[in-house]
Amino acid sequence: MCIKYCVKLGRNGAVKYEMLRTAFGEQCLSRARIFEWHKRFKEGRDFVDDNLRPGRPTTSKTDDSVVQVRELI
Repeated sequence: MCIKYCVKLGRNGAVKYEMLRTAFGEQCLSRARIFEWHKRFKEGRDFVDDNLRPGRPTTSKTDDSVVQVRELI
């Protein structure tokens, strides 16, 4: 959201990186990720969530796997 806000204000990538680094310190996105998101918003992207990706689910915790682990224990 912060990057999107800065793009709407017309801030360039370098200024935005410094602002975010000051605000979030070590938890700040990398410079490359900030520039990548800057480009996305500049090109008209409206939403801030990552794109959905096919493949492995985000979690392996299912009812079946819980039962299997409990049986092993």
